[in-house]
Amino acid sequence: MKIAGHLMIASLLLGGLTPMKSTAQQQESHAQEDYPFAIKLDEIIPTRLRENNVPGFALGVIENGQVAFTRGYGYANMQTRRPMTDSTILNVASISKPVTAWGVMQLIETHKLDLDAPVVPLLSRWTPPESPFDNNDVTIRRLLSHTAGTGLQAAPFFPADSTRPSLEKVLAGQAGSHGPLRIEQEPGSKWSYSGGGYTMLQLLVEEVSGMPFDEYMRKTVFAPLGMTSTSFILPYLISCVFCKRTLWSPLKKLSVPLPLHS
Repeated sequence: MKIAGHLMIASLLLGGLTPMKSTAQQQESHAQEDYPFAIKLDEIIPTRLRENNVPGFALGVIENGQVAFTRGYGYANMQTRRPMTDSTILNVASISKPVTAWGVMQLIETHKLDLDAPVVPLLSRWTPPESPFDNNDVTIRRLLSHTAGTGLQAAPFFPADSTRPSLEKVLAGQAGSHGPLRIEQEPGSKWSYSGGGYTMLQLLVEEVSGMPFDEYMRKTVFAPLGMTSTSFILPYLISCVFCKRTLWSPLKKLSVPLPLHS
């Protein structure tokens, strides 16, 4: 997903908010007898999913820099009973922020950006609304660490079948109902979570690299790591085994689809 740094990636997070309704299906990719911890997880997780009304869960365990084992429990889609596996594509939401930071730091390490440079003068497609604060105090370092004074805790979500608005429209408050991104407090004065700050970083990456953000991340981060099932946009993954993101409605007794563009 392009807006606000939300990332689609395989086998990392909960598969939604619908409740378990039958025994969890377990998918194994490595011999579990080699990993007693895996056996323990197989005993504990299905029960925890039922207790917490979580439909599915996928995980991977890293040992000495290598994938030791992976697991999928429960369902990727409650309505079709499609099982969660270690290949199911999941929306990892704001866990994509450190991945975005990795992409930004690639530009720092190649000397295309300065970590402490003011960001606003580098942007040509959007400028923050006027505020009592100095835009030049909004630096890359501060945006990465949520200390730049930017608001907009979360960027708006949009239906998966809709046209994705541009980064400029989201930042200007012309798409969704969250309003524009503003400098709301003295940059560097305090920590304040800002999804909009990362949207600002996305725009910076596009302007400096000359590539769409999702393309830049695919070429500089995902491809070198062999992450062929990972993308910031849904169309790239549409042929993959995607976990339908839903919210359980107790009154309607069904799963209500949640928007995916964010």
